[in-house]
Amino acid sequence: MLYLGHAPLNVYVTRGVQIQPDDVLDAVSTLTPQTKVCIPIPAPGQGPDHFLRWAKDELAEVGGATADAAGRKAFNCAVLAKCAVECLVDWYLDRFLLNRTLPQYPGLVKKLQALEASERLGIGLALFDSVIFEPRNDAVHAYEPVDPVLVRQAVELADLTVRNLLRADPPGLAPIFYGTIELLQGRAAVEKIVEHDSRQAGVLQNADLDGLWLKSLGPKGEVSVLLDRHETGTRVVLLTSDGHKSAEDVRFCPVDRAFGTERLQRLFQLLERTSSTINVTERNVHTVVNSLANRNPEPKKKP
Repeated sequence: MLYLGHAPLNVYVTRGVQIQPDDVLDAVSTLTPQTKVCIPIPAPGQGPDHFLRWAKDELAEVGGATADAAGRKAFNCAVLAKCAVECLVDWYLDRFLLNRTLPQYPGLVKKLQALEASERLGIGLALFDSVIFEPRNDAVHAYEPVDPVLVRQAVELADLTVRNLLRADPPGLAPIFYGTIELLQGRAAVEKIVEHDSRQAGVLQNADLDGLWLKSLGPKGEVSVLLDRHETGTRVVLLTSDGHKSAEDVRFCPVDRAFGTERLQRLFQLLERTSSTINVTERNVHTVVNSLANRNPEPKKKP
C-alpha cells in the first residue's frame, strides 16, 4: 500500500511557559472543544485477555484433577481473575493519565476510586470485592484453599467485565488532543492533498493509496488542548493557534501527583464535551504525535 502525507504543523512545545494546575482548569472551563483526537495505546504488560485465558484454562481442568491439583488450580484461578480485572483498570488509568497522579502502588480500591469506576465503567466496588477480590485475598493472605464454586463465579464475572468493556469502551484508545484541527486520513486525505495541489490528480486513480492530512490548529487565537503523553513526563499543553500551522502561544503544566487526581478528573469532565472524535490509525500515530508535540527547538533562520 502506498502512503502519501502532508503534516507541516510546527508546535514546538519546548518553547512553552509553565503554569499552575488551577490555571489550566480555569482556561479549559472557557473552551468548548469541537473535536477529540485519540491514538492507540498498548495494554499494561500482557493485557487482561492473557490472564483471563490462563484463568479459564485452569478452571477447565479443575473438575478432572486430583484433589490436590484441583485446589492448586482453583488457587491460581482466584489470583488470575483478580489480575485480569486489575490489568484492565490500569489500562483505563493510563488512558485518562490517572496513573500519573497516584502513588506507585495505590491498591485496587484507590485505583477504582480515582477512575470513578462505578459511574464511568459500571464496576461496582461492593460486587467486585465480594465476588472477585475476596477469593483471591483469602488465598493469598489467609493461605487457605479456595472454594471452586466461588472461583468459578470470580472467573465468570471477570470474563464478562473484561469482554464487555473492551467492546463498549476500548481502553486502548486514548485522547491526546481537544480542539479544532484539520486532520484527515485514508482516501479523504488523498482527496484533500489533490485539492491542495492539482498536480497530484493522477494519484486518485489508485484506489489503494493511503494518506494523511494534518495542517491546521483552527483560526487565529483559538485555544486547543494537547495531552503530551511523553515517557519522560506527561503534560497538559494549551496551544493558541496562529491561524496557520503553528501555535503563537504555548502554556503547559505537568501531570503528576501535584496536579492531583481530583483536578485531572475535573479536566476530563470539561474536555469530554466534544462533539466528534477522530481515531488516528496505527500507521499515522508517530507522525501525528510528533507534529502536535514537537520537542525539537525551533530551527534558527539563516541570516
